[in-house]
Amino acid sequence: MIEKEVAIMNEILTIIPNTIPTYSAIGATTYETVVWWSQAIDLHISPLGSGLTYASWIGNKPGVVHGPSTMLNNLGYQITTSLARENLIPQVLVPNEYIIDNKNGNYECDWKIIYDEVLKIINNLTPTNIDSMK
Repeated sequence: MIEKEVAIMNEILTIIPNTIPTYSAIGATTYETVVWWSQAIDLHISPLGSGLTYASWIGNKPGVVHGPSTMLNNLGYQITTSLARENLIPQVLVPNEYIIDNKNGNYECDWKIIYDEVLKIINNLTPTNIDSMK
């Protein structure tokens, strides 16, 4: 499983300019992942559900959440607000009009809405200085 994830990550890295720093938690322990999310990440783009565990529920980072519209409608509010964790930073849910539900729980999402919402979050962040953590 880790080898597959690394292979996919390497494909993604080929389309990202090498001047942009990238980091991976693939294969990291739970402890390492918690520390990484808590100290090195400023925001996230995550699928609704367990994808929020480290980013939102533990790291309490702002982010944009996507998923099938039925899940967003039924669970979105409960798991992206303080109902899931005390003092949780609210998450931005991708609106239904940007989601196309397909068969078997798959969905398509217009990337432009995620981009727009991430820019709004970025404009309100105080960046993390990763070099100071080394």
